[in-house]
Amino acid sequence: MRLANPWFLLLLLFVPLLVRWYLRGRAAPPTLKYSDLRIVDGARPTSRVQAVWIPWALRILTILLLTVAVARPQYGVNRDEVISKGIDIIMILDNSGSMLSIDPYGSKSIDPEHTRLNVAKEVISDFVTRRRNDRIGLITFAGKAYYQCPLTLDYGILLTFLDSITINEKYPQTAIGDALGTAVLHLKDSNAESKVAVLVTDGENNEGILSPLAAAQAAEQFEVKVYTVGVGSPTGAVRMVEDFFGKHYVPVRSGLDEATLEKIAEITGAKYFHAGNPEAMKKVFRKIDAMEKTEVKMNRYTEYSERFTPWAIWALILLGLEVMLVAGPLRTMP
Repeated sequence: MRLANPWFLLLLLFVPLLVRWYLRGRAAPPTLKYSDLRIVDGARPTSRVQAVWIPWALRILTILLLTVAVARPQYGVNRDEVISKGIDIIMILDNSGSMLSIDPYGSKSIDPEHTRLNVAKEVISDFVTRRRNDRIGLITFAGKAYYQCPLTLDYGILLTFLDSITINEKYPQTAIGDALGTAVLHLKDSNAESKVAVLVTDGENNEGILSPLAAAQAAEQFEVKVYTVGVGSPTGAVRMVEDFFGKHYVPVRSGLDEATLEKIAEITGAKYFHAGNPEAMKKVFRKIDAMEKTEVKMNRYTEYSERFTPWAIWALILLGLEVMLVAGPLRTMP
């Protein structure tokens, strides 16, 4: 709270003078003189006589309230204006058949739900919830690339799309170049301060029209940084199969093309990370989160609103009450 015109409070210095003037007037000699007061000797003052001070008290209160009103009390509300230089990020997630592989970590037991795809979805979800003021989109790819979710600030919608991703059994191959090219296509006209793609795959490019390195060169032309994450352990990965002997695990060979992923990151000015197990993948995404920080500036300002009206209204009410009392039940003779 503040007063816009605080110097008007100096008028309050005259209030004690008004009170003093009123008290001196009460003590002044009577206007009418009687030759003999014995006829009213012992008479008690009536309630009207006892209340003769009320109009003066109302006048003093009116002056106090009007003084505060003209001083213009104001209440302020702090508001924060966030100026954000956000980052546009597209997550490119491999959902080919090889992402059903499981990389055991820290235990001899194997969790059938701990596939590479499920681990990647969990880690990407954590990455998304850590971001603020960044538009994030999602592309999945196997033999074909699909733009699952456009760049958005509605992370709830994005996470819904992410949660619904399953293995693409219709196109079992891996088209890394087409997926990266699709990401560049949707980032090239972005006005964001920084444009980033995060490519997560466990395979090598064996399908599609565009080669991964050609897509990387296009990304470099449009200033899109591509962080590449190679998923899976070179040895020890297994996959659940169901055959004549029932459900059981079989070893799988790693088809990860680390050389190409390293080259993609190098061309675009980013980095390649290898995530050989679920815990390593979490650490990789935390590193990417730390590297790509959004610049946020905050301007704080205060909006003031006038609050003199209640003071003025009460002053007018008291003034009106004084006028009615002086003109009515508390009327006095000069």
